[in-house]
Amino acid sequence: MTIKDESESCGSRAVVASPSQENPRHYRMKLDVYGEVLQRLQESNYEEATLPDFEDHLWQHFNRLPARYALDVKVERAEDVLTHQRLLKLAEDPATRPVFEIRSVQVNPRNSADSDPALEEDAQSSNPSGQGVLAPPTFGSSPNFEAITQGNKIVEDVDSAVNATLTTRPMHEITFSTIDKPKLLSQLTSLLGDLGLNIQEAHAFSTADGFSLDVFVVDGWSQEETDGLKNALSKEILKLKDQPGSRQRSIAFFEHDKSSNELIPACIEIPTDGIDEWEIDVKQLKVEKKVASGSYGDLHRGTYCSQEVAIKFLKPERVNSEMLREFSQEVYIMKKVRHKNVIQFLGACTRSPTLCIVTEFMAQGSIYDFLHKQKRLFKLQTLLKVALDVAKGMCYLHQNNIIHRDLKTANLLMDEHGLVKVADFGVARVQIESGVMTAETGTYRWMAPEVIEHKPYSHKADVFSFAIVLWELLTGDIPYAFLTPLQAAVGVVQKGLRPKIPKKTNAKVKELLERCWHKDPEQRPVFEEIIEMLQQIMNEVNVVDCGSASIFAHEMVFLSWGHPSSEKQQQVLNKTGTFNYDTKYRGVSSRSVAKLKEDSEVEKDGFLINHSRVLVGSGKESYEKGKKALQNWKHFGMDWAFVDPKTPVETGKKFCICVKEVLPWVMLPLQVVYVDESRKSRKGPAHFGYGSGTLQGHLLAGEERFSIELDGDGKVWYDITSFSKPAHFLSFLGYPYVKLRQKHFAHHSSDAVLKHLNASS
Repeated sequence: MTIKDESESCGSRAVVASPSQENPRHYRMKLDVYGEVLQRLQESNYEEATLPDFEDHLWQHFNRLPARYALDVKVERAEDVLTHQRLLKLAEDPATRPVFEIRSVQVNPRNSADSDPALEEDAQSSNPSGQGVLAPPTFGSSPNFEAITQGNKIVEDVDSAVNATLTTRPMHEITFSTIDKPKLLSQLTSLLGDLGLNIQEAHAFSTADGFSLDVFVVDGWSQEETDGLKNALSKEILKLKDQPGSRQRSIAFFEHDKSSNELIPACIEIPTDGIDEWEIDVKQLKVEKKVASGSYGDLHRGTYCSQEVAIKFLKPERVNSEMLREFSQEVYIMKKVRHKNVIQFLGACTRSPTLCIVTEFMAQGSIYDFLHKQKRLFKLQTLLKVALDVAKGMCYLHQNNIIHRDLKTANLLMDEHGLVKVADFGVARVQIESGVMTAETGTYRWMAPEVIEHKPYSHKADVFSFAIVLWELLTGDIPYAFLTPLQAAVGVVQKGLRPKIPKKTNAKVKELLERCWHKDPEQRPVFEEIIEMLQQIMNEVNVVDCGSASIFAHEMVFLSWGHPSSEKQQQVLNKTGTFNYDTKYRGVSSRSVAKLKEDSEVEKDGFLINHSRVLVGSGKESYEKGKKALQNWKHFGMDWAFVDPKTPVETGKKFCICVKEVLPWVMLPLQVVYVDESRKSRKGPAHFGYGSGTLQGHLLAGEERFSIELDGDGKVWYDITSFSKPAHFLSFLGYPYVKLRQKHFAHHSSDAVLKHLNASS
């Protein structure tokens, strides 16, 4: 067994897959092509073929590309494989991509009478310099395609076209390599079209690690030599780089309808304005507080187009080729996936020196922080909901042939409603055709034994990691906390070490754990089965899968037997999450009462609207005093309810309303959602107000607005508007009492404002 020290790179050269692990026919054909290309290169004394690791690198090249690459490439053009290797290597550097190569080629029409592959091979092998008879394209094409494309016309009778007498003609073969991304093929075809080139043949390949290799055979360039075409193409690429938002044309493919003699599109062409790419202009990002930092990057909270986002920056001074590969891989994976239990990718900045990935902001952070920094535990009901969220996200990834390879609690994030999403795809990979992968990656404490041992592995490695995550949710402990990561890895492989399952664990949860971390990957269940098992367990413990419903509302009530101090209130705010009601209602309390009552969704979702409007004075002076009263929390000047008067009224500020209920005080956490102020003129109407939303741990869910208004007649009004519903079983049980208390509060709050205005007059 070989185990690397944790400081070593997780990369490793590819291991040849056996025929039992891949489509046998494809495997044999790929192996034959590889062997013949290798032999030709070695016999031709190419310098690269003399290097000690060349055979492994060549096999790795074939393995990173889809099987059809090996099936389509002409072995007679073995040197073109070296060109493809070189271009893919150059494409790893953001400063040079896209990279391209151009050569003159000659397309020979295939004719049953005069086509002889041996003659083609003799022609090109006798003319390595490219003078005289030109070499054919790298990839073979179907006979009818070559015939149909002669003269840029579509031939209805394919059979006659194939047997027609056609002359050979010189063309150019252009090979591109760059990062694979949406609309890339459309951009390249548009680029060639702008140069007046006609595409006669195209072969597009995507590598397993997020790069592209696109080969076009074109005509339309007046000269056989390539220097002029290279210069023209370089200039066009430079113009596109300078104009990232430029218009992009898409290319449509057609089928011929003989009955109507019309061209009918094989697929519908969707218009594009060129601005819906995932590339983000860094100038549109507003970077705010740093929320985490690592050796190679920083995570910031911020906004993008008014949306709250998380921005992961690479540290420029730490950037290297390995980091760039992981960065490009993460972008490649994330732009492909969309599921409610997978972190939502919004875009990326891929232009040096600022390299970053932008995702939705997950307000409650990672499960790891929840368990190990906040020292909180999940009840069984909540634990099962979290596990189900993770299993659904992983099931989606596996259905799309994506292996996460680093599943752990640090890569599981919670949004403001307690919905858990799988994140961090820096080392994720698209599973290759054989179904297995090699090379150690991930984190030892959560890593499957076959990955630790550098053995071929599949998506079942993620299932093992899921088991460790489930155990962590169950216990709140770090896996193998008494061992170093390397010691844990040795124990897992050599001694079958697994975390100890607590004695009182639900029997079916225990069974699920043991199946998921089974030594034999084939004995581990797939995530579809894991989801069924979790749902069955949830039904047995009488838990309903509530989707994005809050998972903490029933768990937290903050009580104090004495008058709550500022320190105790801050402890509450440290423990609470964020808002406990749906995002679509954020800031809705700023509407007028009439519009709020007209909103059918508010009533449909169970919210009750309360409104109180009281005349408290007249004139500008009374208005200013009323405004100051709200800013200093004087409207909570009651012996049974208060807010710390030092709390600033500013957007995003968290605070507690402390309410006396019989014996204990209840501390209710909220956050200021907005602050608004308007004044039409120095003497005219004016308005000041702010709205606050309930956080996890509040007995209710919703918003409340306090405002002071000077109307056109000079009257000053104090206004309270709220919409709320129960968020805790206690408020469900006593909701009639809660509604009565809300009216009671509105009356007493108005008296407090009046008292303040009268006392200061």
